[in-house]
Amino acid sequence: MQQNQNEDQNKFYDDDSGLIQDFIDGDDHAFSRLVAKHKEKVRNLVYLTLGDTDAVDDISQDVFISVFHKLKDFRFESKFTTWLYRITVNKCRDHLRKKKVRSIFVPIENKEHELKTSGRQDNMDIPGLVRKAINKLPDKLKIPLVLRDIDGFSYKEIADQLECEVGTVKSTLNSAISLSKYSKEKYKVKIINTCGEWDKYLELFKKNNINVINFRFKFFQYLPKNGFISSRISYLIIILFSFFPLIKILKKEQPEFIIMHLITSLPIVLNNLLKFKTKFILRISGYPKLNFFRKILWKISSKNLFCVTCPTKDLILDFKKKEIFTEDKIFYLQDAI
Repeated sequence: MQQNQNEDQNKFYDDDSGLIQDFIDGDDHAFSRLVAKHKEKVRNLVYLTLGDTDAVDDISQDVFISVFHKLKDFRFESKFTTWLYRITVNKCRDHLRKKKVRSIFVPIENKEHELKTSGRQDNMDIPGLVRKAINKLPDKLKIPLVLRDIDGFSYKEIADQLECEVGTVKSTLNSAISLSKYSKEKYKVKIINTCGEWDKYLELFKKNNINVINFRFKFFQYLPKNGFISSRISYLIIILFSFFPLIKILKKEQPEFIIMHLITSLPIVLNNLLKFKTKFILRISGYPKLNFFRKILWKISSKNLFCVTCPTKDLILDFKKKEIFTEDKIFYLQDAI
């Protein structure tokens, strides 16, 4: 009985959420347990990302100092590791930016000496060679590679940590071009330019025979784009200004298909409320964040959608598991990036 009680207690204290809650309640020892549990993974991520052994301990320490100061504001909306590695990635990015600036002032003779002394070694250090190859990659490729192929994170975890969506604008562009160029049915592809968000790509669309439907007001450049609250406000403004123009297009032109990408909530709601002859296709890029509103909206709208395309098989399994879309609606279609 006592042994089982101890096992349950140990299991609780191995759980990140339990340790965080204890720390919030005033138990500083709980933070030490968190550090002990995750420090090697943090050090490993820093080392593989930077390839700089001298910086590992300093940056890792800096990571946990930030965690200590911010932990009481942790909202339990995501896994602790996602939040922790996001901080780690940001610290690595800061270090790389500073290193890039410092490299401008490195004397040329030092670089030449470095090249001369980096000859071929008889005993090849394979891990070292891999690390050097990774280190030559640009940051936007290096960090996802380390997270995915070396640390074994899923694409969703990577997207969460880097605070980005996997393929959005580029995917839309390439999908439209591919439909226009290579579709056997020779669809007349049109892009809806709701508020000027596609203005800088107009020449590219024209070159690839893609027509653009321009809504009346061009205010995209004036919208706030940084930060969660600002982006939500911008999203609502776009929806308000697009509501009636989108209804007009769907009723007047009656397109055979409309592919909902980037801005999806408005057409999904209209499809639920009004009767259109158009078939609505939900095109998902990357790993979307399934907040409460999106989860409910997609679930109640599933039967009215013609189909849903997902870029990864993992995401399809996730949707099936959560019963958001029925199996006959979901199709595997990689991001066109």
